[in-house]
Amino acid sequence: MSARTLSRLNFLSQDQFELRSMEGKTTRYRRAQPYAPTAADLAAFAGRYESDELRAVFQFEPKGDGLLARLEHTPSRSLEIKPVDRDTFQIARVTVRFRRDQTGKVVALDYSNPALRNVKFTRLSDR
Repeated sequence: MSARTLSRLNFLSQDQFELRSMEGKTTRYRRAQPYAPTAADLAAFAGRYESDELRAVFQFEPKGDGLLARLEHTPSRSLEIKPVDRDTFQIARVTVRFRRDQTGKVVALDYSNPALRNVKFTRLSDR
């Protein structure tokens, strides 16, 4: 048997746990909280967001109880993303987590899918 350290899972409560990797890094997770955004909440996310890394621009607009997302270079294709937690929306295995500045204004987002993780998009405009 080798002397390597195994990953460790530590439950902190019914809603939180920590995962310690074999490398010793500890990451804390929590259960998503129900989130039903108002029309004003959804309007705060509307706008254009650019990723220098992907050289792409996402456009978001309110639609029903979620957001309509489309890449600027393919405006005919769009996805309806639904809220899963405060400032976090999802469809299938695609997650969009909006980021706010110290005043609470939405200024960026992190985009993740099965092939990419936490790609940053910076807000360009309100519409």
